[in-house]
Amino acid sequence: MATVAELVEDIAEILSEKPETVNAYARALIDSGDLPKSRGRSIAQVDYRHIVKLFMAVILSPKIKETAESVEEYYNMRRPGVGPDFPSRLQDRAGGQLCDFVQVIHAPDGKKEEALRRKLVDSKIVFTINWPEIEFDFGHGKLMRFKEGGNSSFWEGYHRRCVILSGRAFLMLGAGKGRDYVVWESAEE
Repeated sequence: MATVAELVEDIAEILSEKPETVNAYARALIDSGDLPKSRGRSIAQVDYRHIVKLFMAVILSPKIKETAESVEEYYNMRRPGVGPDFPSRLQDRAGGQLCDFVQVIHAPDGKKEEALRRKLVDSKIVFTINWPEIEFDFGHGKLMRFKEGGNSSFWEGYHRRCVILSGRAFLMLGAGKGRDYVVWESAEE
């Protein structure tokens, strides 16, 4: 697994962002407990949740002191029309879906997931900045949308300010540097 410092370096490179900026977001997420903190000789390792949260922070580009709030808002978005009173099995959150997305890209489990991986690598994830919404576009008209409030079937604002991220961005993590972002579970567990 990679460390937070390595994740910062990779995300800065992938998103063409200054490492100092990505590091500032990482520091804010460490302070809020959303990224692991190294202690002494114990170097903290990142998991899929940490990867997704730091990507979100850089993409959303909030003020540094608002980083944890902004990331949490997008990470915990539900599908349109799903309220807090729905059963827990219907409470899919955007962050959980993104973590699953990254995990399939990095560690496909079997031939079925390998075929899915190829599709996910070519998909787009649209983050709407001025109205909390995340939309996964898997091509061929297949969409998955997470949105808070408003009409669930379309976007209601005048100006849609968004960032589009390719599935390939997640595939590029650690590329060429020999970093392993995959947690391999032992057969004994």
